Amino acid sequence: MNNFTESGCEYWHSGLSRNNTSRPAISFRLPHSTTWPLAAVLVSANAVGLTFGLTIPLVALILEQDGYSATWIGINASSAPIASILIAPFIANIATRIGIFQAMVICVVLSAILLCLFPVLKNIWFWLVLRFALGALGAVQWVLGEVWIIALAGRLNRGKIIGLYVTLVSIGFALGPQLITLFGVDGPLPFIAAACFMLLSVLPILAVRKNIPEPPQHTKASYLTITKAAPLIVFAACLAGFIDTSMMSFLHIFGLRNSLPMESALLMLTVVFSGTIVLQIPIGWLADKFNRHRLLLIHGILLFVIPLAVMVMFDTFALWPVLFLWGGLTMGIYTVALTLLGDRFKPIELAAANAVFVAVYEIGSLGGPLSSGISMDLFGAQGLMIVYALSAALFLITAIVLRLKSV
Repeated sequence: MNNFTESGCEYWHSGLSRNNTSRPAISFRLPHSTTWPLAAVLVSANAVGLTFGLTIPLVALILEQDGYSATWIGINASSAPIASILIAPFIANIATRIGIFQAMVICVVLSAILLCLFPVLKNIWFWLVLRFALGALGAVQWVLGEVWIIALAGRLNRGKIIGLYVTLVSIGFALGPQLITLFGVDGPLPFIAAACFMLLSVLPILAVRKNIPEPPQHTKASYLTITKAAPLIVFAACLAGFIDTSMMSFLHIFGLRNSLPMESALLMLTVVFSGTIVLQIPIGWLADKFNRHRLLLIHGILLFVIPLAVMVMFDTFALWPVLFLWGGLTMGIYTVALTLLGDRFKPIELAAANAVFVAVYEIGSLGGPLSSGISMDLFGAQGLMIVYALSAALFLITAIVLRLKSV
């Protein structure tokens, strides 16, 4: 595993010096043999995104209405990332032992059952367990789906394909909060709807089950080894998870605590997710056209500036376009980092590397809601924006340190 032992600092330095601007604009045209399997996993990802886009803010709103503090809401939301982190090292083995298709179908069915148990076991301690189990099952689907996409997308088209993938998942997440206005927050209906959307996600996979790639090979690479090989890529995944998951749990609550009505607070989430939907393919195109490492840095700078701008512009119309851009950049850094992951690791290493990538994203998802909830309890609603700005600042400091070490 020579790739894993290569210095992360040297790789960062070489990325800065590499000129990608000479590549021409590239279309979405793919070999016919990869088109339908890729389409299937992309459509399936959209249905999964819709399920969690409905469930995550739904649970937060129910707990808020039941009088739980922001800290408790953050603790509940953090149980799923903990499960993902714990199961990530075993995902490649799971796929190897029972197959990618079987693993994905089993996870979908079990997730649907667990969603139906939420209204039956309406207790915060039971909900912690249910969120934990959903997190573990979702991580298996997530890693195997992304390995599949990276394997099918060639290097020159990888940025656009991953941008399309993030777009489709984000469409689901954007529609999810608005479905709350349709299904409400009371009773079993919203959870039954979420279970149905989850079951629908398996249908595209069933249609192309004979075209699913061979199970990924498991490697002995550790979290530390992969992180050393690509430190800034890993940190970018962590930053995306930190902001993205916290937003889903707290951005609408931030709006409510700044005196917005419920409809406008939920609209903040929709505008953010709309930015993600519209901007991912252009960001992917930029990642295919220009230097991917520099693009990663630009995302970090803007993710530092925008939360500070939100505090200043909250009572103005400018808030809405800023939220739109913020949504695109929050997942844009994930799109660029996942594209770089495919460049950095060989196919035989990709399952282990992507499992670490997802696990680190979930580490960010774990820290984001928890630290955001505590910050809001201590410093009021503006504590949310302060946490976001500090997390992006830490990413930029890390990038500077890596750059200095490579000189």
